[in-house]
Amino acid sequence: MPTAAAKRQQTQQIIQQRLHQMGVTGTLVHLLKKMRVFWATGDFDSFKLTTQWIRAPRWYLNHQRQLQFWLVLMTQTIYLTMLVQAIVTLMRRREWAVTFVALAILGLTAFHVGLWEVEGRYALPLLPGLMLLSIVGGRELPVWHLNRVMRRQLTWLVVVLAAISVASLWQTGQATRITDVVRGNQGNGRYVVSTVQKIRPGHAVTTPLAVSGKSNVLRLKPVSTHGRVTITLTKGAHIVKRWRGSANELTTLNYPLTAAGNLRLAIKNTGQTPVRYGVMAANYSPLTGRVTAKRHAYLQVVIKQQFIKPHALTTGAASLAVVGCVALATILSLGRLRPETE
Repeated sequence: MPTAAAKRQQTQQIIQQRLHQMGVTGTLVHLLKKMRVFWATGDFDSFKLTTQWIRAPRWYLNHQRQLQFWLVLMTQTIYLTMLVQAIVTLMRRREWAVTFVALAILGLTAFHVGLWEVEGRYALPLLPGLMLLSIVGGRELPVWHLNRVMRRQLTWLVVVLAAISVASLWQTGQATRITDVVRGNQGNGRYVVSTVQKIRPGHAVTTPLAVSGKSNVLRLKPVSTHGRVTITLTKGAHIVKRWRGSANELTTLNYPLTAAGNLRLAIKNTGQTPVRYGVMAANYSPLTGRVTAKRHAYLQVVIKQQFIKPHALTTGAASLAVVGCVALATILSLGRLRPETE
């Protein structure tokens, strides 16, 4: 809209129209969904902000989903603990500092859930206040004095819960299958400028590809629907594979399983009309991450490894190891509690 007044008027019309369409029940459901996004995850959308790494350990790049599976469990456990201890603080404390922190948390929640848009990461400012309330609530928890019988009973309870957790995690890992893993990604639209590059007849464009693991699938983003091209994928002096055909047909390219390393992709226009491909314009090298003096264009590509047989998200051995360590730490903590005085 050309003016601020016109924008304000259009916004009011949109709000009124949506409230009329949703009604009272739909509006309440909508606010509940926003509340769930704002409060329910515990990871504050942190994993979605790190989808494209340039320099990171290869073991992390090749096992992001498996590692994030355990990180999510850990963050949600910590988040739930903080919520419980914060509730204890609010129930037992009537001090101005506690009230101020609680009002700040409620005010930010009301703003995003009731008045503004909501994302998981928008709840990150709640974390310091929630941590403060949790620390205070942890000091308010009673000190347990356990005799030998109670300790033995709690130890067996921990063992039973650990067995249930191992079975649940193993079933979850088996039910969630990984069919492909991203090995390289250039130009995902978050930290680069997406644009289009024209390739004239007889001309070619080359771009380097950083691949963190074995790969066998390459995806391009052609914009043209006509025009013939020759696409060549090389690793060093070896030609991995060459494709010929129209640009719109050569979108998902399969090639023999290739080890990790730097590849090079070349697209040559062999037709009579120009072809266009999606490119990323960046002031840094996608291979090294170093800032360059001039902005360069790199083809937008996604490199994946597709598995013949889908892989489970995690294994029973990993579940047993993680839960066993947690259970052992819990049992040792129970043993350090002061015994009940006779």
